[in-house]
Amino acid sequence: GGTDAVVRVGGAAAARRQRRATAAGEARDTGEPRFTAPLELVRRDEGARGLVLMMPVYAHGSAGPPSGIDARRDALSAMVVAPFALHELAGGSLARDSRQVGLRIEDAGHVLVDELEPGAPGVDPDPLHVGAFELEMYGRTWHAEIASDLAFRADTGLRAPLAVLGAGIGIDAALFA
Repeated sequence: GGTDAVVRVGGAAAARRQRRATAAGEARDTGEPRFTAPLELVRRDEGARGLVLMMPVYAHGSAGPPSGIDARRDALSAMVVAPFALHELAGGSLARDSRQVGLRIEDAGHVLVDELEPGAPGVDPDPLHVGAFELEMYGRTWHAEIASDLAFRADTGLRAPLAVLGAGIGIDAALFA
């Protein structure tokens, strides 16, 4: 009933606060931007999953982050916060219709993007080419898998798909570098 909903919302809010606090603390202490672990974003399209990028801002007079954790903690002036909705990322810079490969990205077991789900449109159940790699992204380690799709299979009589696959892997990797 109503009490269960309050507990669920309260639990989600506590998890969001903890993930934001962890990323903010790491950003402050390292002087570098940090992503939160995946979380539910508080926004108009309720239930949107995403990541929040935390960027520390230090007091004026610093040419960069101060040296040492204590100095960075003392000089912290503000934290710039930028939310990224996963469905917007997948539909924007990683737009599926611009490649002949599918992509799956996971963060500590949480699926961020999954275009390789069996039965999904275009997924090749026996892909001709597959690959996996790790991406270090603002304090998070993402496991990425890539596999050729049915459109790639249809074009295998041409040499272009191999070049497209190589270029696609290179472009996707560069987006996360």
